[in-house]
Amino acid sequence: MFSKIKFDIKNICSFCIILVVFFMVLIYLKAPLFSDEADVITGAWLVTKGYVVYKDFFCHHMPLPYYVMSVPLFIYKNAAVECVRGFYYLLLFLYFVFINSYTKNGLKNIWLLIYVLILFLSFNLFKGYWILADTFFALGALTIFISVLNKPKCDFSLKEMAAVSCSIFVCITSTLISVYPVMFFGLYYIVMRFLTLKKLNLQDLKFLSIIAFPFVVWGLYMLFTGTFDDFWQNGFLFNTMYYSKFTGNDTPLTLIIKHFKKLPAFFEPSYALIFVCGFLFYLIKLFQKKEYNLIIFSLLFVYLLNMRMEQDFHCTAYYYVLIYIFVIMAKQFAQCCQKTYLKHLFILSVIIFPCIFFFNSFCLTHPNLLWKLKLIKHPVLFASVLQKRYIKPVDKTEYCFSERDKIWAAPLNPIIYFNLRREPANKNIFYLPWQAAVPGENERVIADLENGKVKVIFADLESSVWGFKFKDYAKPVYDYIKQNYDKAPEYGSNVYIRKKV
Repeated sequence: MFSKIKFDIKNICSFCIILVVFFMVLIYLKAPLFSDEADVITGAWLVTKGYVVYKDFFCHHMPLPYYVMSVPLFIYKNAAVECVRGFYYLLLFLYFVFINSYTKNGLKNIWLLIYVLILFLSFNLFKGYWILADTFFALGALTIFISVLNKPKCDFSLKEMAAVSCSIFVCITSTLISVYPVMFFGLYYIVMRFLTLKKLNLQDLKFLSIIAFPFVVWGLYMLFTGTFDDFWQNGFLFNTMYYSKFTGNDTPLTLIIKHFKKLPAFFEPSYALIFVCGFLFYLIKLFQKKEYNLIIFSLLFVYLLNMRMEQDFHCTAYYYVLIYIFVIMAKQFAQCCQKTYLKHLFILSVIIFPCIFFFNSFCLTHPNLLWKLKLIKHPVLFASVLQKRYIKPVDKTEYCFSERDKIWAAPLNPIIYFNLRREPANKNIFYLPWQAAVPGENERVIADLENGKVKVIFADLESSVWGFKFKDYAKPVYDYIKQNYDKAPEYGSNVYIRKKV
């Protein structure tokens, strides 16, 4: 029986890679929670309670992450943060299974596994383990890039049209910053079709209809739920009228102009230098093959994926595609090795660098890592640590803190709603300077707290966001809490209990 099993180097490497990736997933499940990720998870939980994004709770981000991440909370209402993250990693697994069958000129099988390994090892570079809008954007962007690799002239099959359509929808409904690379893809498609056919035909009209379909469904949903005005107000007008005041007063035009002025910074030394070098070799190879169209597409598409030019989660899509190109080049170099042992040695060296980076930048900077790993042996403790880490729940019996009682948290700790499974007393599940800048918003918050006679508030009244202190930008709310609530540190940090009248 065992003699029939084929123990070749590829099978062994594939098995080892899968084990390492699984091990890293277990680590990332326990990574510290980020405020924007807490917003996504809490918003997803509110969706399961019947809340509608924009209409029933404040959000100035795009809606897709909230609805997708509500699925595990519909299935298991008591799911912990780790469970929600686990669902996201399941989505990643299914996505890469799809990519393996979808790819024609990119990475498949063992090389796709190597890509996944290097990608996961590099997560600490851009915080790719967080569930954010940018992580969804990355999946859509990578699929668009692979689609162009499949068909550089954009003569897509029906399957590829559907994949591109879904990807564009995922990009746009995850983050509006994706508009720039998506619009460039649209321009590239039109140019390539005109260069090939000298005109657009019925095939192009069909493709346009397929792209439009999910957006039409989304529009009908907003009309049915009466949330189109809410989306327009929070998803667009709020960002341009209020949030932009805190981010440089940029318009869509000035943002793209500023980005191209920063083009030299793309080649500056950084932690990602080895990936950028792989990208430059990729462009050189395309030049040798005279594939000038792919040079233009790859250079501009990758550059537009990193509109903020930052080394953080905002450039997740950029790294997903950049590392993919890096592994493509590694694959081509490995195939050039005449000796088998040289090929294996090269592949091993490609993997070792990110491994060194991972252990230096993540493990050694997290001295309690081994403690986290021990939690894996204790499922109950494993599922509850994050909740205990962030707050000490209020004694519900003593303070009449029933399941129906609503709470409020400020300025930036929305995970409390999720951890305690309590609904917000105000639409603002967090309260930041740009929200308080909306005329009358402070008064609306106070009115909701007063009308609901909210018993418990979780607020760090002395905190500041981007240098703006809560007691300054939300002074009326600050004064109201000070006047009507007593601080109760014995029940948790920054817990305020309503005074008895």
